[in-house]
Amino acid sequence: MITIWEKFIEKIYPGEMLIKEAFAKENNVRTSWVIDKQNLTIQALVNKICDKLETDGLDLQITSTEVVKNLFLEYEISIQPPVEYKNISAAKDQAEKVLEKLQEYNADPASIDQAHNMINLLVSKMKELS
Repeated sequence: MITIWEKFIEKIYPGEMLIKEAFAKENNVRTSWVIDKQNLTIQALVNKICDKLETDGLDLQITSTEVVKNLFLEYEISIQPPVEYKNISAAKDQAEKVLEKLQEYNADPASIDQAHNMINLLVSKMKELS
């Protein structure tokens, strides 16, 4: 969230941009993977924070932007990859363990190549999903 804040302040990200979109971009994942229950734009969150501060009796003219930034950083957002991605990732991890064992026991080069090919295929499928 700090990068999103900084890019908003530097006017790289417009206020109309959904936080979900910025978060997906910063984490290099699909927007559909991002869980954002409030589905706010960056500016809408800043406005909501400022409204809350005013309601709490703070004068925004003298309140530091650090206060707004710190509340901005508390925004709840997360990444939830699809089940298919998780399963392929688990299969890749398992294939890497098999490859290690094959190499450790000096297995037939064809078996090692097959394990490498399997890992490459799984990585390719993971890239397709992400």
